[in-house]
Amino acid sequence: MPRLIALVPCQKVVIDKDDNSLNLFGVIESIRAVTGPGAPSQTVVPYQWVVLCIWVRDELTVKTNGEQRVTLTSPTGKVLFEPIQPLSFNSRVYRAVMKLDAIPIEENGQHVLAAYWREAGEAEWIKAAEYPMMLIKQVIERVPTKEEAIGMLKSGFKLHGDPASDRPSSLIGPSPGFGSHHLIPVAMHRDLLDEGIIKPNTGTGDRYFDLAE
Repeated sequence: MPRLIALVPCQKVVIDKDDNSLNLFGVIESIRAVTGPGAPSQTVVPYQWVVLCIWVRDELTVKTNGEQRVTLTSPTGKVLFEPIQPLSFNSRVYRAVMKLDAIPIEENGQHVLAAYWREAGEAEWIKAAEYPMMLIKQVIERVPTKEEAIGMLKSGFKLHGDPASDRPSSLIGPSPGFGSHHLIPVAMHRDLLDEGIIKPNTGTGDRYFDLAE
């Protein structure tokens, strides 16, 4: 079977077109998800992230075909997801880049991301590696008013979200911790943008907004 030499959750993976080099951005060790009051026990949080697995085939003369399974397990042992994708080795190294647009959190604590492999036609999965991730769900009981949101922006908060979507946007504070993350309705985000109170901040990544000068 092939060897897994890397299991890395991150925010973005870029493969250079010229030299085929691999670049990782925002390696994830923990995620703090913010939800509103009355959220279900299993919160599927919109979150764009990537799981990178790098497999190496030792026997160069043998082509190896099989499947990869990646699981995320809660602190109490419940499997929250387990997507499967086929792997077909045409060279010694295989890079499996799995893009995800959400992450489920049922409870706070250390979760385990794991990668498995099985040969084509086999039933048994073989665990190749584990990666611990701290996932925390924070419930916001009250939504800031528009005036409060502007005050937060003046104090250093950034606004993150997609005003064209139907999902709430987030006010993210300058320092981590509880009280540093607040949800606002996307309609308020649109109003702030339409009124010229905020502007896109292209220097900090996609969908970030600052106070307009």
